[in-house]
Amino acid sequence: MLNRKYLLKLGVRTSLFNHSCCPSATISKISGTTKQKVETVRDVTEGDEICISYLSDGYLPRDERQRILSARGFTCRCERCSPESTFDRDVPLTADISLLPLSNEKIAPLRRRYDQLVADLQSMLGFSTPQSCSLWIMRAERWLVDASKPPYQLHQFHWLSVHLYKMLRDRYKTMYVSNAGNRKDMRKKTLYYGKLIIRAEFAVLQPLDPHKQAVDAFLDDWNDMGMPKNGAWKLLKELEPSAEIIIKSLNE
Repeated sequence: MLNRKYLLKLGVRTSLFNHSCCPSATISKISGTTKQKVETVRDVTEGDEICISYLSDGYLPRDERQRILSARGFTCRCERCSPESTFDRDVPLTADISLLPLSNEKIAPLRRRYDQLVADLQSMLGFSTPQSCSLWIMRAERWLVDASKPPYQLHQFHWLSVHLYKMLRDRYKTMYVSNAGNRKDMRKKTLYYGKLIIRAEFAVLQPLDPHKQAVDAFLDDWNDMGMPKNGAWKLLKELEPSAEIIIKSLNE
């Protein structure tokens, strides 16, 4: 029989929450303990069901979310996934620069290249060299250039592009930390992609993710690179006026 300590570690109580792609709460571990805490991320009224997201990344279009969730044995029918609902903020996830929808068939060549980039990056983890990392970065940035041109012209907030921004940010930061190449250039690129991610997540996820993982990551990168703290606040407010609210919530 499991005692209470192990039940807490397994998250037995928090595992009872249902999923929603529009979660009203998040679950996080309380530092230094085996306990978890549940916090609402938007206003709820009496009688509303409290739901969390089972997805580690909410920056995905409906088809991708359903593919991941179906592997867990269910089909999501939340307000963001319902065929009857129109979630305007999700439009850029699968659109071109004119916000016209792009079919999976049309961008199939891009998707194949993207999947190969992801697979190659995963195979490099823990075994990469500065040369292999630089080569992967060149291919990824070439993908972004090609994706911005006809016949695709992906919106800058298209989910494939934004996920590639995240991978590029991580690669440049890894190279910065390991002193591979010009550190000034690596820092500049890390923060550049961090800014793109912030713009995208504020445009699409808000108010679904009011704590903004992108802001958190940007601040971590800024601090890890020894940049002056006040500069981060100033730049974030320039990127997104409402970022000031997010910054305050992160510092509470």
